[in-house]
Amino acid sequence: MSFLAPGEAIMGAISEGGSALCSSLWDKISASNNLDTIYGALNETVKTLLAKRDDYQNRLQRHKSKKATNTYIDWVDRVTKIENDVKDLEIRFKKENKRWRILGAGFRSEFCQELKDKRDRVLLLTEEGNQLGEFIVDPPAKPVELKGGPNIQKFYSLQMHLDKILDLLRNDKVKGIRIHGMVGSGKTAIMQSLNNHEEVGKMFDIVVWVKVSTEGSKENFSTEQLQRTVVQRLKLDMESTDDAQEVAKRIREGLVGKRYLLLLDDVKQDLNLYHLGIHESKNNCKIVLTTRFGHVCSSIVNRVIKVNCLSQDEAWNMFHDVLERPDLKADRKFSHLAWKIVKRCGGLPLVIKLVASDFRMRNNEDQWDDGFNNFRYWPDIKHEGMEELYKLLNFCFNNLNNAQKNCFHYGALYSEDSDIPIECLLECWAAEHFLGSNDDADKQRIHGRSILQQLKNVSLFEEGANTKYVRMHKIIRQVALHDSAYKHLVKTNEAMRKSPDMIHWLEKNWISLMDNELQTLPDSPDCRMLSTLFLQKNLSLKAIPPSFFRQMVTLRVLDLYCTGIVSLPQSLSEVISLKVLYLKDCIYLTKLPYQLESLQHLEVLDLQGTGVQSIPSFLKNLIRLRRLLVSFPKNNSYKVSSNCKVISELSALRELVIDVEAPRKQWGDKMLSTTIEKIVTLKLTTLQFRFTDETVDVIKVETETTYICVPDAAILGFFIKRDDLCFASFQVRIGWHSTSPKIPMSYPYERYMKCESYNPTVSELLAKADLFELINHRDTENLMEFVKSMNQVRGFQIESCNEIGTIVDGNSMMNSPILPNLEQLYINNLSMLKSIWEGHVPCGSLCKLKTLVVSRCPMLLKIFSQGLFQQLSGIQLLEIEDCFGIEEIIMESEDIGLDTHVLPNLEKMKLYNMPNLRSICANESFKWKSLKELEIHGCPRLNTLSFTMNNASNLRSIKTEQDWWDALQWQHHEVKEHFQQYCTFSVMATTTNAVDPIEAVGGENSRDMSSEAPSTSAHKRVLSAAEKGKAIASSGKRVRVDQSSGGHRGISIREAGTNLN
Repeated sequence: MSFLAPGEAIMGAISEGGSALCSSLWDKISASNNLDTIYGALNETVKTLLAKRDDYQNRLQRHKSKKATNTYIDWVDRVTKIENDVKDLEIRFKKENKRWRILGAGFRSEFCQELKDKRDRVLLLTEEGNQLGEFIVDPPAKPVELKGGPNIQKFYSLQMHLDKILDLLRNDKVKGIRIHGMVGSGKTAIMQSLNNHEEVGKMFDIVVWVKVSTEGSKENFSTEQLQRTVVQRLKLDMESTDDAQEVAKRIREGLVGKRYLLLLDDVKQDLNLYHLGIHESKNNCKIVLTTRFGHVCSSIVNRVIKVNCLSQDEAWNMFHDVLERPDLKADRKFSHLAWKIVKRCGGLPLVIKLVASDFRMRNNEDQWDDGFNNFRYWPDIKHEGMEELYKLLNFCFNNLNNAQKNCFHYGALYSEDSDIPIECLLECWAAEHFLGSNDDADKQRIHGRSILQQLKNVSLFEEGANTKYVRMHKIIRQVALHDSAYKHLVKTNEAMRKSPDMIHWLEKNWISLMDNELQTLPDSPDCRMLSTLFLQKNLSLKAIPPSFFRQMVTLRVLDLYCTGIVSLPQSLSEVISLKVLYLKDCIYLTKLPYQLESLQHLEVLDLQGTGVQSIPSFLKNLIRLRRLLVSFPKNNSYKVSSNCKVISELSALRELVIDVEAPRKQWGDKMLSTTIEKIVTLKLTTLQFRFTDETVDVIKVETETTYICVPDAAILGFFIKRDDLCFASFQVRIGWHSTSPKIPMSYPYERYMKCESYNPTVSELLAKADLFELINHRDTENLMEFVKSMNQVRGFQIESCNEIGTIVDGNSMMNSPILPNLEQLYINNLSMLKSIWEGHVPCGSLCKLKTLVVSRCPMLLKIFSQGLFQQLSGIQLLEIEDCFGIEEIIMESEDIGLDTHVLPNLEKMKLYNMPNLRSICANESFKWKSLKELEIHGCPRLNTLSFTMNNASNLRSIKTEQDWWDALQWQHHEVKEHFQQYCTFSVMATTTNAVDPIEAVGGENSRDMSSEAPSTSAHKRVLSAAEKGKAIASSGKRVRVDQSSGGHRGISIREAGTNLN
């Protein structure tokens, strides 16, 4: 490629003049019609881009054992394409330049614009390349990948083996350890606990877990399969070679200098680790393996741990731990039966767990007798093989109904030891009609979750990596495949490159070839009875034969997740019964065939992570499509808009999941709002956005509760107008806030709302709410616009509303009760709040208030007005914190004419960090008949208490500082002695790093709302001079040793501006 002098001159000028000239020069070039100049500039930008690509390729070559990221590979592909495009332009330029000079400016102008457009694309690619930075290769592997497994600490027989192994790992002379025991004895559980142990993560640079064989086989996996596991764990790039020797070399290089722990699970034969690429190391590396055979790998190990069965006492305790029925343990007859059952389990943890799970579901004596009579016919466990265990497992299977059995057997189609996505499993069950013929997807999902929970209760399924997954134990899976009534072909995770012969596909109901290396499929297999086909995780599968689906008219579930396919064959249109189609992460699939519109029964379609950027309009013909999962581009509003238009025409759609390849803030609230507005006309029960940094559920309807989260109140109106949504129970959030209510004990409230602004839409729903949180509202000085709609609200949190001067202005509502049902009121971080209530207090206002918590309100001067006292007879908890302007809790000027039984139900009073407070109540005639607990910290000017043995006879707990208590002034010494016996003192010792409470307002607070504390989520705020004038700095950070008059009770830490209960 040539580079002309004009372009070189321009780039030289840019280089010499610096970045300040860059923008103006490109502007001049863009405005120019000089073909030579524009062409030269394009060549220079391409030269810079290719140099950057070469630099990255050289860096990647230095890390040749590391795998390039998909982002980098995609960028290089696009650079190569544009390089070829520019070469084509160069050929045209040289060929046609003289002709264009003759033909005139019109032809040149068109070509000039084409060059400019290409140069703009080159510049964008260059800038994108600048952002790649260190992300050209995958990050290094984590030292430890945690494994799911049971807690063995309660079982000495297992825990002692773990402790012994840890001790052996500390011994430099020990190189290899064999954990030997029969199936189901707990070998893998011990090694899972070893893998997860905190000390292991500190002892080794990396822990590598390798599953060596599959249950039911007599052989280990092949060398290539084992190498693949190690390669994946070390994050090595092996796509360029299949040669086992070369892979071994790369593995050896990847482990150089590392102190590793190799964990080998279920070894059936001797292993040649040298062939795998694992050589003897001088870095004190270790190997631990599990096996049921006592002779394997004797050349590798020099220590053996023999795992025996649990003792009878441990088996008894484990049975009752799983049973979770302490009432039965005390019953003599039940205990007698349980003891016989435990003895028959032979001390095998797996069998104990399964049998106890079954008996956990039996609720009376007759059911237990029946279960025992069935169970006792099985022979005693001989521990000699699998047959006896299969018989015991069959005992649990036989207690399932037909739907449960079908669902259980279906789970065995997934790879051994793999995490099974619950949502996918439920969708497949529904498609197979295991959940009934009801067309209501919500009811089917509820039924499916009920069945799944039942299967988990009897330990046929286990918890997966997180709450979105389940697993099936390999032994149980083997039995499920053995006993299934459905004809199946299951060959998973066997590194197969060629699919089974067509004869094996005949008359099968289920086929699972997932997690292999398939490269080809049969042309047109005879699968007229096939209902489920799993081909997921076959990255080498690039093409599906054109006639492949021709004889699969009964197929209901097709999973092509994470395959390498570039297109779908036309024969897919003949799969007229198809209900579920998974295409997720088929990154090379860029277009959907129009034949897809023939799938009139399709209900679930997953397009996440595919190369399909534009959703074709013919999808609107899928009249039964109720669940759609798609990906939206990062910065392409046009495609987002066009995709939304197609989606809005899917009349049957009820669930929409949108995966966005960007963080939420980068995508922007405007884009999010626009997207919601375009599709909100659909009657969706699920609308979820999955950003790279968070997941936002815009709407979710489940268990008779409607959950809504929208960026502004205007969008909320669309949902409220829907006649299909029920708002008998709801949780609505307007704006981006935490998902959970901050008010403690919020679970009794069924109608919850959180927002930061007001409009009529908010008012309409607020009238139904019983829990309301107002956060960051900045447009009003009081809350009367909200209060008018809050007659049903029982819990109210107001936080970080910096314009609020008073909560309620009673003068604007003279006759109607205000907040008549409010039970909890939390006021936090209101910098301008001067009073809670102003003016008239209508009868019935706040008459049900039980909890009042006020914190970080530096301008607040008083808590109660005289009229307010009359309404607060029900208050039980009063807590005030960081309110530097308050001098009296009950102001002397307000207590004239008050009933002496002030706050008759007040049980707890907590006062924190109030340096100006000098009195709780000056009138000693007031009665505090219900007060039981008093806590005072950081109130140095409070030197008297108005409590006596008569007016506070129930006060039995006082938590405060020793120095402050000693300095209190008492009219009668016997009163001090009486209350001192109930004191827990805090010995305060000031440290050097003091904290100014003035600056701490609005900062972090150590107490959480869930423990009866005000919210502390606001950002740190510096007070104005006027606010600081209301505050006095306390003595800084202190350590408090709680003591009663009888001695120490504990140690706690307290900072100025920070509270600890």
